[in-house]
Formats: sequence, structure tokens, C-alpha cells
Amino acid sequence: MDIKIRLTRKPMTTALWVILTAAMALLLSVGAAMLYSSGSLTSILDGYHTSIAVRTDRWRSEEEMVLDNGVVVNDTVFEDKAFDEQDAAYFESLDCVEEVYFHTMSAAYCPQFEPAMSAGRLDGFDDSYNNVMLVGEVTKLYGIEDLYSDDECFNLYGELHIEQMLSQNTEFTRRNAESDEYLNFSFSLENGMEDYIQIGQRYVLLGAYDPLSSGMIAQDYSFEVDIFHPWIHHHKFTELVGDTIMYVHDYDDKIYGEPAVKPLDGTIAEFLADPENGAFAEALERLEKQNHSLVVMGTENLEAIYGFTSNAANIVQGRSFIREEYDSGARVCILGETVANASGISVGDTITLEQYLCEENNISVDDEPWDGKQNNPDIGRLNIRTEYGPAEEFTVVGLYRQRDEWGDSSYSFTPNTIFIPKAAQIDGAYGGPSREEVFATWVDDEGKTQTASDLICHGTFGIFFTMKLKNGKVGDFEDLMEADERFRGQFLTIDQGFGEVMEKLDAVNTSTGKLTALSAAGWVLLMALFVLLYQGSQRQNLGIMRALGANPRTAQRYLCGSGAVVAVLGISIGTALSAAVMNRVQSWLLADAIAVMPSRYSIGVLSDEAVRVMVRESQLPVWLLLLLALAQMALFGLVLLLHARQMARRSPRSLLSK
Repeated sequence: MDIKIRLTRKPMTTALWVILTAAMALLLSVGAAMLYSSGSLTSILDGYHTSIAVRTDRWRSEEEMVLDNGVVVNDTVFEDKAFDEQDAAYFESLDCVEEVYFHTMSAAYCPQFEPAMSAGRLDGFDDSYNNVMLVGEVTKLYGIEDLYSDDECFNLYGELHIEQMLSQNTEFTRRNAESDEYLNFSFSLENGMEDYIQIGQRYVLLGAYDPLSSGMIAQDYSFEVDIFHPWIHHHKFTELVGDTIMYVHDYDDKIYGEPAVKPLDGTIAEFLADPENGAFAEALERLEKQNHSLVVMGTENLEAIYGFTSNAANIVQGRSFIREEYDSGARVCILGETVANASGISVGDTITLEQYLCEENNISVDDEPWDGKQNNPDIGRLNIRTEYGPAEEFTVVGLYRQRDEWGDSSYSFTPNTIFIPKAAQIDGAYGGPSREEVFATWVDDEGKTQTASDLICHGTFGIFFTMKLKNGKVGDFEDLMEADERFRGQFLTIDQGFGEVMEKLDAVNTSTGKLTALSAAGWVLLMALFVLLYQGSQRQNLGIMRALGANPRTAQRYLCGSGAVVAVLGISIGTALSAAVMNRVQSWLLADAIAVMPSRYSIGVLSDEAVRVMVRESQLPVWLLLLLALAQMALFGLVLLLHARQMARRSPRSLLSK
């Protein structure tokens, strides 16, 4: 009797054992695949989640103060939470902290950039983009009033007829397209300059739109300023140099002037061509760059920035940065979707950036932080002394979208923010362990030296600072901070729901482990039954073969070979079926684990595409599936060989006896 005759003599029996073997191979493969997937998901989810700790705002408290007249009043006091290099080293030493990041800020000019404006909001406007240069004729003078109770200066109010806008943000261009040609103005002038502004005179003016000011009072005049009728206002002191009013800037111990107002008798082209008006021509050139510049945030981990970690901002097109780009300082960038659309820039485009350093004092660390917008980065006001870096080509690799583009928290950033790898940023960018050294010093009216850090917090917090925690260690970090009086109550933590997912995955891991163990036990049981029942049923056939003169090797080959064919066929079918159902099983496993995630993270952290990628990444590799099948065949074959050898060596009489 040969192998073929045995397999075809009782086809139903052969088919039954093939099906049973395939079923057990299927269960074992699926069990092993689920065990592999659940184990892989732990590390994969770790890569998709970022746990962070960020600093809260300053502590605020009320303290009683006694004035010179003996009156007792309450005053708001802010406790400084300076964060220095020693603090950074301490946090980096903690087992629960993976990395300490200091995100840094500069700016960049690109002629394609069309920054967004928040002028339509009811709570503010953008200092960075509200500078304009125009030609206008004074049509009305409302009057004057003292400037901040200062006897040396006054505010002059009036109305201008706009003749020509030389430079302004395109948002204002759109807003004023349907408005009239008049706007109200205000100048801060020194006493003795009352006759400088004359009705009927044309002027070249460099000033600032203030579209949301209202209820301004000038002597007996009161008028509301509509958003479509902004006014021009020079906030600092001015002085007359020849026939030009200069805007004197004395911040940060740097005293210099910018042209503000000058009479115009001829054409503007003649005016700008005159060397005597070179300051206006230079200011116009710099203003054009200002109106096409964005904030640049350099980072070593975009996902660790609070806005992205909290899902307030998400990459909606393209991708984030990769580790190689962070390390090499690759010239790649991520833009806000709002600005990209307005600028006609898409993912994959190459743009030319000229980076430059913002004035440190123009970073929005407000000396009245209770008004909000602490650390919300912007490029600051026009500075004609800005030095621009070389033109560099950057590739746009992604676009982000925000839930609230004009938030004013310590962790907010506007859509006018572009992100690049920190190593690609210009040297000297703002940000670091401590801010104390960057603020101005000045001498007050009493001859005392003052520093900005006397007024405002110089510790790094908000968007400029992040600690990346090890996933699953957020609770450990919180316990450490609660036990340390130096840092108690100073940190906000977020883990994107990682802890909740891990609890679910731990349960899934336990279940899959049990399933795999049961599958393996069932497989062993089936192999034993296969040997005892299917192979054992050939005892008499084997005895007849031996009685008719077949040697033990021939009998062994017959018994082992016929059993091996059935086993190999069944294992092959079961493995093929497991490959077909494995994707569904793993998708179910992943969906079950993610179901516990808070809804605020399920979209941003684990998008549909991310879930598909994770299913692929967590699948048992084909080569491991084949290796598992070969291992089953090898083990089955070894058992069949040992059993066949033992049976073939028995005498024909013992084989034929019952």
C-alpha cells in the first residue's frame, strides 16, 4: 500500500483530519498574531502619544500696601517662577522626564506671505501688522488734550482724507475696499508743535491702524471709531527735526528715530526720490517686509508644543517633522493653513525665507499679564534697524489648523506662526532657561535704575517651554511635584489619553495571552489525537505490509509520509486562512483599545490614517507567520517520524494482534 492509496481510499476521513488540522493551525496563528499585535501596540501607541508637562501662569495673590497718605490698599502680586539651567538639569535627571525643550522664536520675511489679521475680533488687533504709510490731507482738527497727564506732550485729534496708501497689510486693503476715504487720526506731539498740523495741508505719514479703539474723547468732542475707519496714532513721544516729525524710540536703551510725518507739496515719487527723505524710503522698504513676515518658532519636537499635544492644533495636510530633520537642521517648515491659503502656498512648495531676530521687548510678555496674551508670540512693531539674514530655500512639508486661531493664553500662537527645526533657526533666537538677562534697564524719574524683570516674570513658561514625560509616567511626575514645595502647583500635565488606553491594552494583553495558551494547548491535543486516531488506524495495514516482506524503513516512510501530507496540507490551509482574517481581528483589537480614549484626542492623535498605519505596523509579519507554519510542520513531522519509527520496528504479529 502506498501513500496515495491511503489518502484516497477514505477521502472523507482524510478531509476531516485536514480540516481539523487547518482549524487548529488557524487558531494558533490568530492567537499568536493577536498576542504579537497587542504587545506591538503598546510600543506603537507610545510613539503616537506625547505626554508633556508645561508651566502654569504665575501665582497671583493679594497683598496689602500702605500708601504715603496712610491709606491701605490691596495690590495684585505675581510670584516669579524663574526657570534656570539648574532647574532644567534637575528635571532632566528625573526618571519620569524624557526631555526638556526650550522652543525659540525669531521671524522670517517671504514676499509670498500674507499674514492673517484679527482685526474683526472684539478684543484686540495685531501690533505686528497694523503699521501703514500713506499720503493724506488734513480736513478737520478736533482739538488737543494732555497726553497721560504729561505737561510736555499732548494728543492732537483730527481727520484725514486718504490720497494714497503706500503700504499696508492686505487684510486692511480688503477691509477698506468699500469704506470711505476718510479716517480719524491722533498724534502724540510735544508742546510748541501745535501749529505743525494744518488743515488743507498734505502729509506723508507713517503710523499705525488701531481699528478697535472707540469712545475717544478730545476736549468736548467724542466719537466712535468703527473697525472700517481706523485711526493713526504714534504712541511714543515725537520731536521735530527740520520739517519732519520723528517717532523717538527709547526702549531697551536704544534711542533712535523713525520718520512719522512730513509735509508733501509735490508727488510722492519725487518725495521718495529726494535723498533728504531717505528715512521714509527706507521705512517704506522695511514696512513692506514687515507686512510679509511671520513668527518663526524653532522646535526640537513639534508634538511636544502644548497646542499640538492638546489637539488645539493639528497637521491637516502633509506631515510633521522627522527626527533626521530635527537633528540635521533641514530647511523644512510647517505653515498655518489660513496663511498658506491666503498666500497661495501648498505642501511641497519651496519658499524663500530671510530670517531675522525680533526685538526682545516686543515679545508679548505683558507687564499687565492679567490682560492675557502672555508669551503669545508675534514679530513686534516695525523696526527699521532690523538686520535680515541670507535668503534660504525651505520646503513646506505640512499645514496645521487650530481650533481657536486667536487664543490669548500663555500657550497660544496665532496662524501667523511658522514652525521649523530648531537647528535650522537663525542664531540668537529668543528663548531659553531664563529671560532675566534679555530685558531692558532704564533710569526712572527719581534716578533709580529699573529693569523689566522688576515688573514682569522672567521665568520661561507658556509656549516657550515644554517637558516631555515618559508615557505612563505622568502620575509619577505629578506626585514628585506635589511633594516638592519649589514646584508645587506650577505644572499642567497631559498624556493624550495614553494611560486610559494602556489600561485597556493590559486587559487585552491578558486575554490574548490566555487565548494563545489555549490555542497552543488545543494544537498539542489535536496532534496527540492525530497520532493516536488517524495514524493509529494504520496499525493493521502496517502489519500486513511487514508480513508481506516490507522492511521497517518502507513501513516507516509510508506511515510518516501519509500523515505528514495531511498535516502539511492542513497547516498550510490554516495559515493561509489566518492571513486573510488577521487584518480584521487586529482592526477589532485596535478599535477596542482606542474606544476608551477621550474624544478630544481620538481625532488628532489617532486619525483614520494613523489607525490604518498602526494596524499595518502591528500585524504579525508574513515571515513570522511562515516561520510559525514551518515550526508547526517541523514539530508535527518530528512527532510523526518518532511514532512511525516506533510502529515500523514492531513485529507483524504484534501489529496484527488486537
